[in-house]
Amino acid sequence: MVWIGTPRSSWSRARRGGGYGPPPLRDNTFLWGLPDLSESDAHKAHVGNVLLKFTAAVFRLCIQLRIPVVLENPLTSMLWVSPPIRHLLQHRHVMHEYTDFCQEGCPYRKRTQLMFAFLDVRQCCRQCHSKRGACSFTGRPHEQLVGTRGGVFLTKLAEPYPPSLCKRLASSIGFSICATLSNSLNNLFNR
Repeated sequence: MVWIGTPRSSWSRARRGGGYGPPPLRDNTFLWGLPDLSESDAHKAHVGNVLLKFTAAVFRLCIQLRIPVVLENPLTSMLWVSPPIRHLLQHRHVMHEYTDFCQEGCPYRKRTQLMFAFLDVRQCCRQCHSKRGACSFTGRPHEQLVGTRGGVFLTKLAEPYPPSLCKRLASSIGFSICATLSNSLNNLFNR
């Protein structure tokens, strides 16, 4: 099984500049990189483009070989609107679902999308159904992932997967792989 957590830094819509985060590297018009980027930012955009194309190639290979695969990225990431990923989302074996980190006890919502094939992780996903701005899990307003804390962007601090989500995913993936192996062995011995 393959899990892909493509680095989101260059694809993030949280890159807004103006004191709210680092400056943007791309937008919906210039998806592969804004014109007139500094040399350093152009390099970051280029690395993001290479990683995206590699991600799509690995995901396609997993589909061809029928290997269970998951791609994770924030739901608002521009990665999801890139042509290679949009194309994969149309594949008959590919499914997707989002989960909200606030449902794992995090103070921020951080809506995260999972795209997957040859296993189903939808049951691991939990969505916030906030009412009047209050989290449906904690009852408190979500912290906004804007700005810095201790000199570190809040989006960076929110990157790790919550342990409870990891446990559900590991259990679901393990069960799926065991079921697939069991079916393969049954097919092998019943020939």
